[in-house]
Amino acid sequence: MTASPDGRFALDLFAGNAPYTTVLLYDLEKGKRSAQLDQAHSLFWQGNRFLFERFSGQQAMLSSKSF
Repeated sequence: MTASPDGRFALDLFAGNAPYTTVLLYDLEKGKRSAQLDQAHSLFWQGNRFLFERFSGQQAMLSSKSF
């Protein structure tokens, strides 16, 4: 697991057949899952934004989710 810079969120990665992986984001303060990103690959946190790649067919798109 990797935590956000403020320690509030953590992410976990479940591997499938690459690049079809799932990233799960957990809110550690609330004790529940806050997001499930299918067909995605985690990149890094930038402040309160989580940046990731999402795959569609043979294309990859850079995306972010703010918290």
